[in-house]
Amino acid sequence: VYEQEYLTYISDEEEVLEYIEDLMKAVPRGEQAVHAFQQNRSLPKSLDPGEVDGLVMATQDLEDHLGGSASLDLSMIENIRRRKDGHLVIMDPYSL
Repeated sequence: VYEQEYLTYISDEEEVLEYIEDLMKAVPRGEQAVHAFQQNRSLPKSLDPGEVDGLVMATQDLEDHLGGSASLDLSMIENIRRRKDGHLVIMDPYSL
């Protein structure tokens, strides 16, 4: 039995979309780039800091474990969605 989960877009707010998109561009450049980004850009109010940190950690784990096999495709904001409870989910992270 397979169960499919409906995931929604992260937001229709331009500020949130730009923040996540720019953050995902910083992740492949390393922890220092992510830290600098987070220090220089304020977090939109509708994003939870813990969720954003979890997204960064999950992305870094993907890079560490499978990054050489295929390139991550996280600059596409459509690849990051939300569950009903608001949890951020990486969907279809690789471009082959």
